[in-house]
Amino acid sequence: MKINKNSTTFLQLKRTYLFFKRKYKQKLNKARKKENNSYITTHFYMRKKHISAYQSIGGKSARVKSNRRKHTLLIPKVFTLYNAPENVLMITKEVADLINHKHINHLHIDHRKCEQHDLSAELLLANAVRSLDALKTKNGARFKISGNFPENEKMKRLLSSIGVVKETAAKRYHLNNKNDLKLYKKISDPNEKESLFSNNRKKDATTEFVPYIDDCLSFINARMDREESTKLNHYLGEVLGNAEEHSGEKLWTLLGYLDAKNPDDLYCEIVILNIGKTIYQTFDEKRNVEIVNGSWQSYLAKHLGKLNEEQLTLVHSMQQNISSKLDEQIDRGQGSKHLINLFHHLTEECNRLNLENNVTSSSKPQMLILSGGAMLKFDGTYKPSEDSKGLMRFALNSENSIEIEPDECYIPSLRHGVAFPGTTIYIRFSLQQSELVSL
Repeated sequence: MKINKNSTTFLQLKRTYLFFKRKYKQKLNKARKKENNSYITTHFYMRKKHISAYQSIGGKSARVKSNRRKHTLLIPKVFTLYNAPENVLMITKEVADLINHKHINHLHIDHRKCEQHDLSAELLLANAVRSLDALKTKNGARFKISGNFPENEKMKRLLSSIGVVKETAAKRYHLNNKNDLKLYKKISDPNEKESLFSNNRKKDATTEFVPYIDDCLSFINARMDREESTKLNHYLGEVLGNAEEHSGEKLWTLLGYLDAKNPDDLYCEIVILNIGKTIYQTFDEKRNVEIVNGSWQSYLAKHLGKLNEEQLTLVHSMQQNISSKLDEQIDRGQGSKHLINLFHHLTEECNRLNLENNVTSSSKPQMLILSGGAMLKFDGTYKPSEDSKGLMRFALNSENSIEIEPDECYIPSLRHGVAFPGTTIYIRFSLQQSELVSL
C-alpha cells in the first residue's frame, strides 16, 4: 500500500508525532538538567563540608606569603597516619586553610622527599586538594595544581591510580592497570533517601566489598570463608551506619587498594573515613543517660590520670555491647567486635604465612582507629578475649583486663594540638604467596 505523504491525514500524524517527540526531549532534558544540578549541588556541599572540617583540625596554621600567588606544599619524609598522624593532619589543614587566601591561585605539591606513605594519608590529601580546587574554581576562577612525584615507583602508582593525581590531574596522568591494581571506592550521597525496597550506597558498599577482598586474596589463591564474609558485612554495615547517625551527615568514604606489580611486596590497604562527630563527642553528649554514662564513667574513674578522657573513651568504645546509642537500641556495640576479631584473624593467618615463607615481622598486619585527638593502634600484640558473661573484651594490656590501664603506646594522644574531625579506620595486611586455600 502506497502512502500519500501529501495527504492531510499523514501531515497531521507527522505534526502530532513531532510535537510529542519534542515534548519528550524537553522533559528528558529537564530531568537531566535537574539531575546534573543535583549532582553539582551535592558535590559542592560535600567539598565545603570537607574543607570546613579540615580547617578545624587545629594546631598552628602554615605560613602563606602574601606577595606570591603560588603555594608549595612540602610532603614530609614520613607521611603515614599510622606512624606520623600529626604530619598528615597538619598537611591536610594547610591545604584547607588556603581557601582563606584568595590571592593563591596555584598549589604545587612536592612529594620528592617523601619515603613513606599510606592510603589513609593520601586519601586525606586528595580530599583536601580536590575540595580546595572545586571551591576555588566554583565561580570560574582559574586555579592550577602541579607537583613532583616521589622517587619510589610504587608510591607513584598509588598517587596516579587513586591518590591526588587521579583526583585532580588530567586523564593522561592517570594510571588504569586492571591487571596489577585492585581498586575499590565508594562515597556516600548526603541527599540520598533511605528506602526499604531498594539498595542505597551503604548497602551497595557493604555488599560489593566482600567480593573485592576475595579478588585481592586471589593473588595468593585464598578467599574469605562464609563466617568471615558475614563478619565483614555486619561490621561495615554498622560502621557506615554509625558514620551517618553520629555525624548527622552522610559523609563517609570506603577505599580499598592493592598494587600487585611486585609479588614480593604485596599488601592490601583499606580505609573507612567519615567526617563528623568524634567517638568522644558522641559519648560526651550522653553524660545524663545512665545506660551509656554509667559504665563509661566507671572506666574513666579507674584510669584517668596518665591517659586523658578521649584516649580512655576510645578504648572503652571497643568493648562489646558498649555504644553511645545503647539508650536507643540495647544490643548496639557489636561492630567493634566484628572488626577486632576480623583483624586478629588476619593477623594469625599472616603470621602463619610469614613463618612458612620466612617473611620478616615488619610485614605483620596493622590497623588504626583515629578519632579526634586520640588514636588506637593494632598490630597483633594484644588480643581480645571473652569475659565471664561471654562478651568480648579488648583492654590493651597483657592481662586483657579493663581493671588495668591500657598500654599508652597503643593509644597515643596526638601532639601539637591537632585532632581529626570525625573517625578514620585504616587496615593494612600483607599477602604472601602460599598454598593457602581459604582464610
